[in-house]
Amino acid sequence: MKMEKTRAESIWAWDMNFKRIFFGWVWLSIPLLSLADVLPVDFIRDTWGAVPPERRLVLGEEEQSVAAAMLGTRRFKSMVSYWQQNGQRVWSLEARGKVKLIGAGFVVEQGRIVKSEVLAFRETRGRQICSDRFLKQLKGLFLKKNRKLNRKIDGYSGATYSVNAIRKMARLALYLDSLAQPAKE
Repeated sequence: MKMEKTRAESIWAWDMNFKRIFFGWVWLSIPLLSLADVLPVDFIRDTWGAVPPERRLVLGEEEQSVAAAMLGTRRFKSMVSYWQQNGQRVWSLEARGKVKLIGAGFVVEQGRIVKSEVLAFRETRGRQICSDRFLKQLKGLFLKKNRKLNRKIDGYSGATYSVNAIRKMARLALYLDSLAQPAKE
């Protein structure tokens, strides 16, 4: 009988330790819930107040290979969605950080970035790119004739992959914007 009590006590002790670990993990994870992704639609609504109809840009093989080279990937999709209003276009793009994808939204007007925001960030390092201080550097960027950005983007120590992903997406947004048809508004 004494063994059963000891066994029951050990099961109870294991159960209590499990509960402490589980609820401790949940408690520590609560701040991460506030870092949820921003949907492109929410970014557009924040920018313009309303969401215009989605448009699609169809890319030929040459444009796809240029876009893939800009992102440093083998392939790029043949169709890209964008939104257009008042002479501005919103591009929602993704690029690989060190391990995971980073999503960003860019508002482009007359070939220049006027607003940008990180929409999805899942990396363990490099969160500095989400700050307004970093994103202000992107305002006014445009592509030169050689399809390079007109100025350098300062990075952060420990955020090299994330900064490079944003740089690539900014170049790509400007390139795609140059391919889109002029606004018929």
